[in-house]
Amino acid sequence: MKYIIEKGNEFYLKDSFLENIFINEYMAGADGEYVKVYVYARMYAQHGYPMDTGLMAQQLGMSVTHVEEAWLYWESVGAVQLKKGVDTIEAVKFLNLKERYMGLADVDNHDTSFDEDEQMISPGSGATGVGAATGIIDAGAGSDGKINTGVGEAAGAALMQHDTKLISQGIPNNIGRDASISMDGRSFAASTITPEQIAAEIAEKNQNLGQTESSSAVDSPLVDREFKELLYNMESLMGRPLSSTEAKQISHWKNDFKMDTNVIIRGVLNCLDMNKDNYNYIAKVIENWGINEIHTEEELEKHLTERNDKFDRYKRIMRALGFEQRNPTEQEKLLMDNWFNQMGFNIDKVLEACAKTAGIPKPNFNYVNKVLENWHKEATQENRNVNERKPVSRKVVREYMEYLRKQAEKEAEERKKEIYQRFPAIEEIDKKSLNIGLRLSKAMVGHATNENLKDLSNQLNELAEERAYILSANNYDIYYTEKKYRCDKCNDMGVTEMAAECSCMKQRTQEAELWQKEREIGRQQKNIIEQSMKK
Repeated sequence: MKYIIEKGNEFYLKDSFLENIFINEYMAGADGEYVKVYVYARMYAQHGYPMDTGLMAQQLGMSVTHVEEAWLYWESVGAVQLKKGVDTIEAVKFLNLKERYMGLADVDNHDTSFDEDEQMISPGSGATGVGAATGIIDAGAGSDGKINTGVGEAAGAALMQHDTKLISQGIPNNIGRDASISMDGRSFAASTITPEQIAAEIAEKNQNLGQTESSSAVDSPLVDREFKELLYNMESLMGRPLSSTEAKQISHWKNDFKMDTNVIIRGVLNCLDMNKDNYNYIAKVIENWGINEIHTEEELEKHLTERNDKFDRYKRIMRALGFEQRNPTEQEKLLMDNWFNQMGFNIDKVLEACAKTAGIPKPNFNYVNKVLENWHKEATQENRNVNERKPVSRKVVREYMEYLRKQAEKEAEERKKEIYQRFPAIEEIDKKSLNIGLRLSKAMVGHATNENLKDLSNQLNELAEERAYILSANNYDIYYTEKKYRCDKCNDMGVTEMAAECSCMKQRTQEAELWQKEREIGRQQKNIIEQSMKK
């Protein structure tokens, strides 16, 4: 009677055999990345599924170079035997570690051939002996330029029937690429077939099942297609393969920070645009984005906008202080950030504080910081926004109104001198008018008759008419020499004839604030001149 154990066909439900000797004697002292390569390749070789170095590198998040370094390491410790081509590793034979450990294998004279009929035993077969647990995985193309598929004789038909199922299950199918395979416990002699022929046949089988290769690849639990594309794009931008450490870090950004692929690519592009092509620099930028919880392109745009605004403020402040020839120090950046983020000042208010350094010999950040600290303290005490203008005192407003009146008188006096110089007759008219005006005032308080008062008034009118004629005949306004106040209602007194506050006071108050600042700057400049003269 025959006893038959049913073999499972589902790749993910199979078991992979790994010797305890490997775990205890080989794995403990090996690089973790090298262990990944060994175990992953052995799984494919043991179950007779194809695999090539390039796809393995992508699935493990490593570079091809790193995978090849792993095989060289395992060869050096006697775990595998390599078949090497001119520039590549063509095949890998997993050696029987049990025999080597027990001294049953002649290490110095072991078989160096790559006999593709060697046994590949699954753990459930119970096989032992020289051939046990020895497999071959091919990592290169044949010398004729065609791809070594490992499809031979009876295995060919079985393999082609199995292809479509592998693809539908998400199992990477590398037929026609770079694979030599073992199947059902046997390793078959290699035959060659062009990639075009294999692709056409697989496409036909997929079409019959209503499937496509691309859709199945996306669903593969072993292959994160988006991550593979990300690694490919990163390598294209960097112009070199990524190391396993770099691939791990990229996976960390994507999975731990939940960062969109486009955000990571944007980080690389931004750095390259600034001629920063060092990977460590790029990684630091992207890592900081992750720490700042930047996950999406929208969040990145907001971050970059705020960052650009911040650096623009830095430039304006440095220029205002006369430091445009250098970049701010880290301490200066912290001070500026504090002005905006903690104190709440806007750029206009900070630049106003910078302007106050005009009164000191050597402008510096500490001086500006002290000014802003004082303003912040005053605003807090007065319960107002730090960017609101501080109301000027009534005393300052009165001083400003007096200044306006004196200024009007001074300007009128200068215009009068100009007219007297050009038209001496007007000066005589003004003297006569002043004399007659005094006589009229005395007559009004005395006992002069109405006739006398009328006569004096007529004389004044005649002089005024003569004066106006001379001015207008020479293209001057007849009121050219009069005082010209800012406000005709109150003559810059602030109150009307009815003793009410004039409507001009709101405007005059705003002007008084600017006037006060100009006076402060003037005093500062005067101090600078005096100090320079003393030197």
